[in-house]
Amino acid sequence: MQQANNFIVLNIREYLENDDGRLGEDRLLQFLSGFSCPLNRDVE
Repeated sequence: MQQANNFIVLNIREYLENDDGRLGEDRLLQFLSGFSCPLNRDVE
């Protein structure tokens, strides 16, 4: 079985300092709510 290492890199500061509506804390929380790390549960 081959494991897929898919990941997204995002700059948290861009989300927290952005006022244009596309980003912001609410959008950041949406991304983080879907985060999981089955290889290392301590990361979650």
